[in-house]
Amino acid sequence: MGKPLITVGSITRAMRARDLLARHGIDSYVERAPHRPGVGCGYGVHVPAREGEALALLRGAGFLTDAGGGAR
Repeated sequence: MGKPLITVGSITRAMRARDLLARHGIDSYVERAPHRPGVGCGYGVHVPAREGEALALLRGAGFLTDAGGGAR
């Protein structure tokens, strides 16, 4: 199992998520999500620490929904 990745879809959304987290003092890195059958290309942010806080911020900002996005 690899490091946790919060998937957000496109590279643009991943970069915006990273920028939002940085404004709140949370380090994160844009990474390509592992390929999954039936799912197109995807990107996410790796958050080495404070993942719970990062998830809450991204949910509140509309990056994550029940239908898509989340920690992998």
